[in-house]
Amino acid sequence: MRFILILCAVLALSSIASESADQKTKSKQVGLDKHQGSAQNVERATNNQPEKPSPFQTELIEALRTIAKQNKTAYEQGRADEESWNSPAVLVSIGLLIVGGLYTFFAWRQWQVIRKQTEIAQDTVKAIKLQAEIAADTLKAIERQADIADTTLSRIERQASAAEQTLKAIEQQAKIAEEGLLEIRKAINAASQSTKVAIAQSQLIANLERPWLVVKPNVAPSTVIDSTRESGVISFDFSVKNIGKSPAFLVQLLAEIKRMPYPIPEDQKPEYSQAPPFPKMAIAPGDEHGQRSNPLIIVDPVTRQRIIDGDECIVFYGFVAYYDSLHESLHETRFCSYWHAVRGTDDRAVIFIPAGHPNFIEYT
Repeated sequence: MRFILILCAVLALSSIASESADQKTKSKQVGLDKHQGSAQNVERATNNQPEKPSPFQTELIEALRTIAKQNKTAYEQGRADEESWNSPAVLVSIGLLIVGGLYTFFAWRQWQVIRKQTEIAQDTVKAIKLQAEIAADTLKAIERQADIADTTLSRIERQASAAEQTLKAIEQQAKIAEEGLLEIRKAINAASQSTKVAIAQSQLIANLERPWLVVKPNVAPSTVIDSTRESGVISFDFSVKNIGKSPAFLVQLLAEIKRMPYPIPEDQKPEYSQAPPFPKMAIAPGDEHGQRSNPLIIVDPVTRQRIIDGDECIVFYGFVAYYDSLHESLHETRFCSYWHAVRGTDDRAVIFIPAGHPNFIEYT
């Protein structure tokens, strides 16, 4: 592309210089022809004269010839001066010189670019060769790894086959074990049921043969309320009786008398005092142990009247602890009884409840 532009410029400069040279040549040729025509006219005029020219004419002709020669010499000298530095040939030469210099400069620049591109191409070729070598080494490593992977895969397949066979054997064993486990479970369930039945039977026999202690007050119902009316002091005898079939060894006894609102609240809980020391006492089947309760003293007339009117009741409660003949476990009986006057009766009838509040009663 650059070469084509330079060539176009050279052609343009050549055409311009040629046109200017032709124009100048034509103008100078016209002037020369004019001078020559004038001289020829003079000579013709002279030749046409039949007469011999006079000295004046001769001198005139010579003067004209001298003037023509001077004009010709001046023209040639001017033409030579014009062609010295700005003539078309010189200008063309200068243009060609400039174009050649520019072409040489651009060619040198192009050569520099080509040289750099060649160096880059050489470096690229070296890098490609290096990458090819690395790729070849990598390919060899991959091939080795592929061989190792094939070997490992073969081993894994053999191990998988062996594991599958082992798994089938384990599944068969598991199936057999499951069937055996079902049989064992059935046997265990049967044994458990038998055990439960045996325990229940043994517990039933033990309960039938063990001692059972019960506590009951030895006082008439009306006496309790009458004591409240008369003296304000309530105290009576009670007995601990063994209704079981084996001896009981009594080790702890607590019996208390307290007043509570009537009816007794459902969430009422017993409050036990510290049980006094009690020597171990054997109570044979059918025998009983008698004792007197701690007294309840009522001196407040208002409280006494509430009991008489049936707004409060007298509660007898406590517990006994004892061993059976084997002395393996401690048994306990928690008891509760209470008395209350009937509201709305003139004779103040008294009712005795031998099994009192559920929270106060327990047999273990």
